[in-house]
Amino acid sequence: PKFFCFFSIVVHVVVASDKHALGGMITLVNSIYHNTNASVQYHLIITAQSHDHLKVWLNEVPLKFLDFDVVVFPEEWVNHKIVAHGGREDLERPINYAQMFLPSLLPNIHNKIIYIDPDCIVQGDISELWATELQPGKIAAFSSDCSHLAKRASMFHNRFVSYLNFDNPLIHKAGLRPETCSFNTGVFVTDLGLWRHYNITEELQDWMTINFQQEVYGNREGGGGPQPLFLIVFNNKYTELDPFWNVRQLGKALDIQHFYPSPCYVLFHQGVPTGQQYSRQFLQSAHLLHWNGRIKPWDAGAHYQYLWDKYYIGDPVREFHVIRKFKKKN
Repeated sequence: PKFFCFFSIVVHVVVASDKHALGGMITLVNSIYHNTNASVQYHLIITAQSHDHLKVWLNEVPLKFLDFDVVVFPEEWVNHKIVAHGGREDLERPINYAQMFLPSLLPNIHNKIIYIDPDCIVQGDISELWATELQPGKIAAFSSDCSHLAKRASMFHNRFVSYLNFDNPLIHKAGLRPETCSFNTGVFVTDLGLWRHYNITEELQDWMTINFQQEVYGNREGGGGPQPLFLIVFNNKYTELDPFWNVRQLGKALDIQHFYPSPCYVLFHQGVPTGQQYSRQFLQSAHLLHWNGRIKPWDAGAHYQYLWDKYYIGDPVREFHVIRKFKKKN
C-alpha cells in the first residue's frame, strides 16, 4: 500500500457504472492508483444490482488499500424520463444520468470533484487534473471538441447542431447557436458548491423533462445520454480542460485515409493501421485515454487494448468478461 502525508489534500474522483462497465470502473481506479502519489478518495456510484459484485472486486489487492465509498444510484430518479435516438441502447441505461445528480449522491462534498467515465484510464498524475482552476463565473471544466488536438487528431462532429434539434423553438429561445463548439462530458472537473448554488441538477432535470415531451436531442451524434443536456445547461459556463486530459474517440472505428493533412499528421498517424487514429508514441504521452463510442476497451474489436489491459484486475466472481482475439500459432 501507498502511504500519504496526513495533511495532504484529498483528490475526490467520481466514477459511475452498472454491470456492463464494472470492469472499466475497476481498471480506471487501478490506473489512477498506479500513476499518482496523491491522496485520492474514490466515490463509486453503482446500480443496486452490481453493489455486492463491486464490493467483492474491491477486496482484491491493491484495491483493498484504497479510500473509497460505494453509492447506490436510485434508478427511479430517471426511469420513464429517458428518450434516446440513433440506435445507441447503451446510452439509455439509467446509470449514464448519475452525473446529473452529483450533489445529491455526494451530500458531504462541497468543493471540487473530478468525474470520469468508466471507459477511461488515467496515465498522468490525477493531482494535475485536480489542479485545474475554474475561471470566474464558470461552474465546470470540460474538454472542447474544437481544441487543436481534438480537431486534428480525430474526425467527429464538434458543433451543437450535431447534438441538438434546432427546429425546436425552445433551443433558439435558450440562446443556443448551431455553430457553437461542443464539449465532451465523459471527463470533467466541477465544484459541487457552485453546482448547488446555480441549481444545475434542477436545470438538467427540466431539460430532460422537455426532451421527454418534445424532441430536443438531434438525430445524429446526440442520439442519447446526458451530453445534449449538459451542452444546453453548461453553455458559456465552463472552462476548457487541457485536451491531453481527455484523448478520446478511441471507441470509434475511423479510417485515417480520410483524415486531412496537417502538421501533426506524422506525429498522430505514422505507422498506424487503418481504423486507428493515434500513434503509440502519442498515446503513451496522453494523460487520460477515453474509449467513448460503441467499442469499449474490454470488447474484442477495441483499439489499443494493450494500454487498458495492463491495469485490468481480473473479476474474482467471473461475471465480467474481457473479450480478446488471439492469433493461432502455426
